[in-house]
Amino acid sequence: MRDPQGAKATAAGGSRRAGAQPVSLLTVAVFSALLLIALIAVDAVTLSRHNPIATLSPHYYMALGNSLSFGYQPNLDFSSGFADDIVNDLRQANPNTKGQPVSTEIVNFACAGETTATMINGGCVGQFAHHGSYSGAQLQSALAFLRDPRYQGRVSPITLEIGANDVLVDFDAQTCAVGSGFDADLARMDSNLADIILPDLTKALTTAHGAQVGDLHLLNYYNPY
Repeated sequence: MRDPQGAKATAAGGSRRAGAQPVSLLTVAVFSALLLIALIAVDAVTLSRHNPIATLSPHYYMALGNSLSFGYQPNLDFSSGFADDIVNDLRQANPNTKGQPVSTEIVNFACAGETTATMINGGCVGQFAHHGSYSGAQLQSALAFLRDPRYQGRVSPITLEIGANDVLVDFDAQTCAVGSGFDADLARMDSNLADIILPDLTKALTTAHGAQVGDLHLLNYYNPY
């Protein structure tokens, strides 16, 4: 026998399914487009407020060392050394935001005539002519700058050339003969570099969690003779 109640239920269910309106493809497309536009707008606002490039401005290149980093030239032009060339290249290489480059400035603490000993303790013979506005030892001034919260994570690269003046006094400029104090001066230079200067700079460029926030480059020398 047929169940009249079941038949009515089935008929009612069928009428509901038959009366449902399908969602058109155009509606789905429009809704998807609006959602995409909204997400892009949110991202744009977030980047404009927290732009990583803007966050890195200003950015600094630090030059440390003696007369080479200071920019000594035989023609007495002290503003066209290799450190000046590096910062000019960095300014051109940095990415742009809204057409404006990241501001890259040079911090040149180099002192003509500096030795590893005077870099640590002060007393550089050219201390009244260096580019950086600091007093005291070059190393301590550089470390104070790197540790300053205003500059942390903004200084890279750092170039360092130092040591020639430690041993130049041990060579005869006419004959290139090596003096008796060379071995002791070379050992002292090596100790100052390996035990004090490089560890202090490396530590200043390392966060409490062990992350390195800058690159330190130790440069080679040409033969001055």
